[in-house]
Amino acid sequence: FHTVNKMKAADDSLKKQCLSPWDTVNEYVTLLKNNSNYRLFLCSHILDHLGDWMVRIASLQTLEALAPDSGSAISFLVIAKIVPEVFIVPMGGLLADRYDRRLLSMSYDFTAGFCVLYYIVAHRSGDIAHLYIATIIRSCISSLDMPVGASIIPMVVTDPEDLKKAVMLNGMAWSIMLVLGGIVAGYVIGIVGVEACYMINSATYFTSVMLGYKMRGNFLVVTGENDARIDFQGQDVKDSKRRQRSRFKRFMQPISNICAMIKELFLFLWNCGFGLLVLMKASGTVTWGSEDILNVLFSQVRDDEVESSRRLGMIYSSQGLGCLIGPILATTFIIDGKKPRTMQLACISGLVFVILGWIGIANAPSFEAICFFSFFRCLGGSTIWIFSTLLLQNLVNVGMLGRVVSLESATASFFEACIAYTAGQLEDEGLEKYEIANLSAGIGTFLLVSWSTYHLFGYGAPRTNAIAIEGVILSKGSIDMIHSPTSV
Repeated sequence: FHTVNKMKAADDSLKKQCLSPWDTVNEYVTLLKNNSNYRLFLCSHILDHLGDWMVRIASLQTLEALAPDSGSAISFLVIAKIVPEVFIVPMGGLLADRYDRRLLSMSYDFTAGFCVLYYIVAHRSGDIAHLYIATIIRSCISSLDMPVGASIIPMVVTDPEDLKKAVMLNGMAWSIMLVLGGIVAGYVIGIVGVEACYMINSATYFTSVMLGYKMRGNFLVVTGENDARIDFQGQDVKDSKRRQRSRFKRFMQPISNICAMIKELFLFLWNCGFGLLVLMKASGTVTWGSEDILNVLFSQVRDDEVESSRRLGMIYSSQGLGCLIGPILATTFIIDGKKPRTMQLACISGLVFVILGWIGIANAPSFEAICFFSFFRCLGGSTIWIFSTLLLQNLVNVGMLGRVVSLESATASFFEACIAYTAGQLEDEGLEKYEIANLSAGIGTFLLVSWSTYHLFGYGAPRTNAIAIEGVILSKGSIDMIHSPTSV
């Protein structure tokens, strides 16, 4: 039996190696053609990210006009965007595992379509505080939507190989929108003004709502028996008399609910054997957390706002091109969708590109060289960003995925905020932008050594498509929520 399985695996591997680039493109086209729900989701995803990048560049340019050459002001804007993610993303994960994910995503986009217009108020007032408030509001809504979007994908794309393609397409869409968003935002700001970017983002949100409305299927995870277990901690859902006798228990119901789900999450991570992988994305954000501050500093041309906007857009577009190509290279040379361990290896390899990219930026002789090494750095950064999440999506069951992804995003956001704040303070205290880039490379080197050791000693993702926990084999999609070591 094992010999036959090995022969089939070898045959599949040989077929994969014999595929031409055109065959690979046809596989992606087939996925989009046959899966209407994913096609609609991808279009919504593209629109959201186009608006996101335009607002990101527009807000940075607005801030630079209000507070020129202030590293602290930029770091506070980055923190205003990131800190809400630390606290709100876990809440979004709980909601994603409890309510209809499609309806949640639609409601978030609809609300954001109105809230993003507050940026126009901030721009016209000339008050930095309003810009920070607008950023916090928008970040809170995006943070709620982040785990919802990540956990919808495995529900509309169930095949492991197709799931890999879907995540790749999402990453490519994100990268392409970064390229286009950087170019468009730079020229729109220079010709029309920053307010046009905010209005475009509002329009993309409302269009995304209409696309979500056309999706069909059941996007509610918790039903039936699980609903009773999570909601009432073993009490009978139908026992209305008991609920009526205990008003205090009904009042404490949501808190007990949340505590139970959080407890399940950490017990799962403790027992699953790959819990530390939720920190893989955070390792990446630690190395590139200073990028927004450095991008603004490297792009500024004194007394020339139009050229500064154009340069800032070019840097982000260079990064977007790197983010587009990086995952493709990783998929071609490293990734095997049926072997999660190859995704772990790809993430570790991505750190090498990030480190070399920062070293190149720190020693760049011209603006063009800065753009090139920004592209090179993002070859690795995008690989870490995409495959750290794909790795978890391959290993974690759907019912737990929202919470795991939210924890991954929250930790990544927390460390990115810390690095952004530190970089801003260092710049204000006189540290050169080239020195900050070298410091980022040093941090990346330490993380590369740590994760390489972790991988070489066999920790993290399993070597096969199954996970062994205390003698019990749990395959993908069947990892139950473990409540204690004895229950295993």
